[in-house]
Amino acid sequence: MAVPCEDGVVEQYLKHVTEVGDRRAITATEDICSTSGVKLLAAGYQVNSSLLDKLLRHKLLKPIDHSCVVENAIDSAYLVSRARELLNEQKEFAALIEQETTGDFLHACFGHMQLPTAIRNKLTVLAEQAPRLIDHSLWCTMGSIFLGQKLDMNMVEERHLASAALLHDIGQLHIDHRILDPKERLDEALRRQVQTHPVIGGSIIDALDVYDKAVSRAVLEHHERADGSGYPGGLRGDQMSLAGRILSFIEFSLGIRQSAGARHLAIVIRTYAHQFDPVITRVFWEHFNVAEPLEKYPFDTRDIPALYARLSDILEGWEAVQEHASAQAWTLAERDFRAIRRAFSSVGLAPDLIEDLEASEPDSEAHLEACSVLREGLRQAREATDILSRAAQDDPDMRKDTVVLEWLENTTQALNAR
Repeated sequence: MAVPCEDGVVEQYLKHVTEVGDRRAITATEDICSTSGVKLLAAGYQVNSSLLDKLLRHKLLKPIDHSCVVENAIDSAYLVSRARELLNEQKEFAALIEQETTGDFLHACFGHMQLPTAIRNKLTVLAEQAPRLIDHSLWCTMGSIFLGQKLDMNMVEERHLASAALLHDIGQLHIDHRILDPKERLDEALRRQVQTHPVIGGSIIDALDVYDKAVSRAVLEHHERADGSGYPGGLRGDQMSLAGRILSFIEFSLGIRQSAGARHLAIVIRTYAHQFDPVITRVFWEHFNVAEPLEKYPFDTRDIPALYARLSDILEGWEAVQEHASAQAWTLAERDFRAIRRAFSSVGLAPDLIEDLEASEPDSEAHLEACSVLREGLRQAREATDILSRAAQDDPDMRKDTVVLEWLENTTQALNAR
């Protein structure tokens, strides 16, 4: 997967760092110099927004995190303290940990964490600029280690998994800053940038030469799926590390749970189980209460006919053009849309069922199931078309398939317009 150009990646992060420098002290620990030898800031001076234009005019000799220190930067004590606060807000998960784990669970998650200055700086900037993301990373660490222990990981494997879970989203600091705003509507260009963050994060970790390669590998894999429908590499389950498979499942599950609730998550996991390691899914299902039948369903089930029509149009459009898809890259569409069709079949989604649901009282379990499957199908279709659109920019064979390319452009526009 191609990532944003190096200058763009550096520029976005420098904006974050200098903004944070206006709120808390960031001190240069050595002279900050350009690759051409120009001293941009002397050791001991402060990094803040007044320095941004100057920094952006030059290519830095070292990444900014290697030449400065953030005041009161995040450390293991902070991670444990904040994780404990999060657990106190989620009594059910806290009780599960107490019942199902032995020893000091939070120490197992964070006590052995390698936190060089550059990573402490980056985590602090993440916490300042996107508090929800640092909390999400803490939850991912706790959820991943819980599953890792149930899957009999050894201590070394757990430590690598914990580091990967904590750091899996640091790449988001290096892409368009609007992505960190939960209120920002992601257009096609922003979604494509989002899909580069595993590559950026993995590269940052590798460049530090502190962590085992297992850490950067799991970070790179945290949006892959066992059926090959993920990104950035379209890996299948047997091509992924165990840490990557655990992190992929936990990251997805927490994201769905936090944004749409447990009822939606339960339906999605059951319907799209083929996307995840079956052993990990079974262990999760055995220990986590994802049903919560009394929880309010977050979507309007009256949208079912419109959702079904939109997704059916996409699937039928693909079937109409797939015979013209000669480039190898189009196999992604065939694989992903076949998976969505399989999900349709698993819950009996067909015109007759849609008519029956329209005629019956809303919000039955059948309504909830249909609505969740359709919404997840549309999300996956959007993700697939974004990946294909990006691939088509660099693949001359795809650009020769003009009929399919026209379908892709129309479908992407339709998905992003809603």
